[in-house]
Amino acid sequence: MFIEGCPGVSSIADNNIKEVIAEKAVDAEISLVLIDTPEDARRLQFTGSPAVRINGMDIEPNMQDIKDYGLRSRNYYIDGEKSDYPAKSMTRDAIKKVK
Repeated sequence: MFIEGCPGVSSIADNNIKEVIAEKAVDAEISLVLIDTPEDARRLQFTGSPAVRINGMDIEPNMQDIKDYGLRSRNYYIDGEKSDYPAKSMTRDAIKKVK
């Protein structure tokens, strides 16, 4: 899920997720969902862009407790460095949990 102008969404959709799905040989469908209203953000429990979910669960486990929904960017931290998108390892770990 993403908001308009999200800098991290193209990296996720074009590279990270597809690569992890291919290497794990997972039969999966990727859906890009544009969140463009505050109502959609609340209804879909959107905590920031980009948000990657597998079977409806955010790949970052601590986000399940966040109730502050809205149209905003989201940062991920990879080895202590701020990133506009999650690391491939986060996607791999989330896939392992649902297998």
